[in-house]
Amino acid sequence: MNKFYVVGIGYRPLDEKASEAVHMSDIILANKSLLDIFSKYKEYESVKGKIMVLNGIHETMDYLRTQIPTLPLFDKGEISGSKISKKGDSQIAPTLKTISILAVGDPMFFVSAG
Repeated sequence: MNKFYVVGIGYRPLDEKASEAVHMSDIILANKSLLDIFSKYKEYESVKGKIMVLNGIHETMDYLRTQIPTLPLFDKGEISGSKISKKGDSQIAPTLKTISILAVGDPMFFVSAG
């Protein structure tokens, strides 16, 4: 199964676990403004080739749906150049990946506050 990390960024360095997550990731998702902030982090140079810039939450969610095995998806035969095979009413992501999603601030604060 794919692994997903939500990594909060802002104006302080990443802690050890967050730094490890971005380094282990096959793909790091960010929007343009988060990329601008992340480019100032020490981790940026070693992971910049893994960063995928997406425009907004809808594009991000569409991409993530292609990466979660057995999650019902739109009826698309090809997404982002990757072939997707169908199995029943679900589609299977082509390869397993570790994905980090850059977010503003402390994601766990907003999860526990909500």
